[in-house]
Amino acid sequence: MVTKMIDCHSHILPGVDDGFKTMEDSLEELKIAESEGITDIVLTPHYISDSNYSSNVSNNKKIFNKLNREKKKLGINVNLYLSNEIYITDNIDELVSKKEVNPINNKYLLIEFPLNGYIQNSKRIIFKLISNGYKVILAHPERYPFLKENKEAIKEFLDMGVLLQGNFMSLFGRYGKHSKKLLKYYLKKNYISFIGSDFHKVTNYNLNKLKFKLRIMGLKKNYIEDVLERNFKNLV
Repeated sequence: MVTKMIDCHSHILPGVDDGFKTMEDSLEELKIAESEGITDIVLTPHYISDSNYSSNVSNNKKIFNKLNREKKKLGINVNLYLSNEIYITDNIDELVSKKEVNPINNKYLLIEFPLNGYIQNSKRIIFKLISNGYKVILAHPERYPFLKENKEAIKEFLDMGVLLQGNFMSLFGRYGKHSKKLLKYYLKKNYISFIGSDFHKVTNYNLNKLKFKLRIMGLKKNYIEDVLERNFKNLV
């Protein structure tokens, strides 16, 4: 039986960031996804203010709509959603109101921290977003240096109501042994709410292998289903 999964973090939308470059490659990934049991994918292109990765919602929607049309022509049965992975900045709520970025279900914001440092006012920015009615999902917490140095530092964000999205390739060593160890720790503590691919190029999901890995870690069946599929269904 094919395992099912909803992928809540990907860079499959072509030509807008450092992810997929061509429509053809994006469609090839969607074929792979369907064959492996991926039912839904959130396309989350980077949004980094004042950089080359700042394609706005209007431009992204044009590409998204074309991808959906081409997907339909090929009979690919994977549901797509359009959002962003937003690099943390003071004015995220303003970016939303100006339609520079697109929350999931008008409420959930996938936020990325620096991969080589720490922004001192991160907690204040997140608190402001939550106070304004948004739900914050922190992308791949296992990859941030300041959390690797103190694995329980994540508790401060969890206590604020932040949800965590882990990259499953971390479990296979894609980002080094420290990220692998930290994501396993977070999963065993039930800190992770979603697992995503963060794919930037055509890649197999190896979903049954992932589920097996989660099971041999000792995670309960219900929790595995939560992080792979059920939590996202509740979200939308």
